[in-house]
Amino acid sequence: MDGDAKSAMKTFAALAKQGDGCAQFQIGMMHFFGHGTDPNEQEAKSWINKSAKSGFKKAQEALTRWEEMKRKPDLTSGA
Repeated sequence: MDGDAKSAMKTFAALAKQGDGCAQFQIGMMHFFGHGTDPNEQEAKSWINKSAKSGFKKAQEALTRWEEMKRKPDLTSGA
């Protein structure tokens, strides 16, 4: 499966370089979850931002949810 993810990453990367918003979003999600690459939240957000700027709706929605989650208090920390 990891080989499939790495192959998918290469395919998406070629499309993303051409400005494909869907491919940019997929690369971002792969970085976020660590599919075909090591998990990297900063790299994920960078790709998802590129996708959102290209007008890809799912990326725009994901960024909105991401920001909402960061604003919510952590109820498990005991603070």
